[in-house]
Amino acid sequence: MAERELEYRPKQGGRRRKIVVRLGAAVFDPRRDSWRVDIQINGPKRGQEFRSHASGVDSMGAVVAAIWLVSVCLRGILNDCPGDVTFLDDPDLGFYLAPPEGYGPEQDA
Repeated sequence: MAERELEYRPKQGGRRRKIVVRLGAAVFDPRRDSWRVDIQINGPKRGQEFRSHASGVDSMGAVVAAIWLVSVCLRGILNDCPGDVTFLDDPDLGFYLAPPEGYGPEQDA
Protein backbone atom coordinates (compact mmCIF):
# COMPACT_ATOMS: atom_id res chain seq x y z
CA MET A 1 0.00 0.00 0.00
CA ALA A 2 2.70 2.49 1.01
CA GLU A 3 6.48 2.78 1.28
CA ARG A 4 8.75 5.45 2.76
CA GLU A 5 12.55 5.59 2.51
CA LEU A 6 14.34 7.17 5.46
CA GLU A 7 17.99 8.13 5.82
CA TYR A 8 19.96 6.86 8.82
CA ARG A 9 23.18 8.53 10.01
CA PRO A 10 25.13 6.61 12.69
CA LYS A 11 26.01 8.62 15.83
CA GLN A 12 29.63 7.45 15.66
CA GLY A 13 30.08 8.49 12.06
CA GLY A 14 30.26 6.14 9.17
CA ARG A 15 28.30 5.55 6.03
CA ARG A 16 24.72 6.77 5.73
CA ARG A 17 22.20 4.01 5.21
CA LYS A 18 18.58 3.60 4.27
CA ILE A 19 15.68 2.44 6.39
CA VAL A 20 12.70 1.37 4.30
CA VAL A 21 9.25 1.30 5.90
CA ARG A 22 6.46 -0.61 4.13
CA LEU A 23 2.79 -0.83 5.07
CA GLY A 24 0.53 -3.40 3.46
CA ALA A 25 -3.06 -2.75 2.47
CA ALA A 26 -5.70 -3.10 5.17
CA VAL A 27 -7.21 -6.60 4.96
CA PHE A 28 -10.16 -7.97 6.91
CA ASP A 29 -9.23 -10.94 9.13
CA PRO A 30 -12.43 -12.96 9.69
CA ARG A 31 -10.73 -15.18 12.31
CA ARG A 32 -10.26 -12.17 14.56
CA ASP A 33 -13.21 -10.14 13.25
CA SER A 34 -10.87 -7.16 12.72
CA TRP A 35 -8.81 -5.41 10.08
CA ARG A 36 -5.04 -5.91 9.77
CA VAL A 37 -2.16 -3.96 8.21
CA ASP A 38 1.24 -5.67 7.85
CA ILE A 39 4.35 -3.65 8.68
CA GLN A 40 7.88 -4.23 7.41
CA ILE A 41 10.96 -2.17 8.32
CA ASN A 42 14.30 -2.94 6.62
CA GLY A 43 17.57 -1.52 7.95
CA PRO A 44 19.60 0.23 8.98
CA LYS A 45 21.92 -2.77 9.35
CA ARG A 46 22.39 -4.93 6.26
CA GLY A 47 19.87 -7.75 6.37
CA GLN A 48 18.05 -6.30 9.37
CA GLU A 49 14.30 -6.73 8.99
CA PHE A 50 11.42 -6.16 11.38
CA ARG A 51 7.91 -7.48 10.66
CA SER A 52 4.73 -6.99 12.60
CA HIS A 53 1.12 -6.00 12.07
CA ALA A 54 -1.47 -3.66 13.51
CA SER A 55 -5.18 -4.28 13.91
CA GLY A 56 -8.30 -2.14 14.10
CA VAL A 57 -12.07 -2.41 14.19
CA ASP A 58 -12.16 -0.96 10.68
CA SER A 59 -9.63 -0.43 7.90
CA MET A 60 -8.89 3.17 8.94
CA GLY A 61 -8.24 2.08 12.54
CA ALA A 62 -5.77 -0.54 11.33
CA VAL A 63 -3.92 2.02 9.17
CA VAL A 64 -3.73 4.56 12.04
CA ALA A 65 -2.51 1.85 14.42
CA ALA A 66 0.13 0.75 11.88
CA ILE A 67 1.47 4.29 11.50
CA TRP A 68 1.68 4.64 15.27
CA LEU A 69 3.40 1.24 15.56
CA VAL A 70 6.03 2.26 12.98
CA SER A 71 7.12 5.15 15.22
CA VAL A 72 7.38 2.79 18.22
CA CYS A 73 9.39 0.25 16.20
CA LEU A 74 11.75 2.91 14.88
CA ARG A 75 12.51 4.01 18.46
CA GLY A 76 13.40 0.40 19.29
CA ILE A 77 15.62 0.09 16.24
CA LEU A 78 17.43 3.32 17.16
CA ASN A 79 18.04 2.02 20.69
CA ASP A 80 19.93 -0.85 19.05
CA CYS A 81 21.59 1.34 16.37
CA PRO A 82 22.04 4.86 17.80
CA GLY A 83 21.86 7.53 15.14
CA ASP A 84 19.72 10.15 13.46
CA VAL A 85 16.92 9.39 11.03
CA THR A 86 15.46 11.88 8.56
CA PHE A 87 12.93 11.96 5.77
CA LEU A 88 13.83 14.41 2.97
CA ASP A 89 16.44 15.92 5.35
CA ASP A 90 13.74 16.60 7.98
CA PRO A 91 13.75 14.91 11.42
CA ASP A 92 9.92 14.83 11.27
CA LEU A 93 9.43 11.42 9.67
CA GLY A 94 5.73 12.03 9.09
CA PHE A 95 4.54 9.23 11.37
CA TYR A 96 2.28 9.42 14.41
CA LEU A 97 2.42 12.40 16.72
CA ALA A 98 0.23 12.68 19.80
CA PRO A 99 -2.60 15.19 19.33
CA PRO A 100 -2.41 18.43 21.32
CA GLU A 101 -3.72 18.14 24.86
CA GLY A 102 -6.74 20.33 24.07
CA TYR A 103 -7.79 18.22 21.08
CA GLY A 104 -11.03 16.32 21.48
CA PRO A 105 -14.22 16.93 23.45
CA GLU A 106 -14.54 20.28 25.13
CA GLN A 107 -13.28 20.28 28.68
CA ASP A 108 -14.70 22.22 31.61
CA ALA A 109 -12.63 25.30 32.44
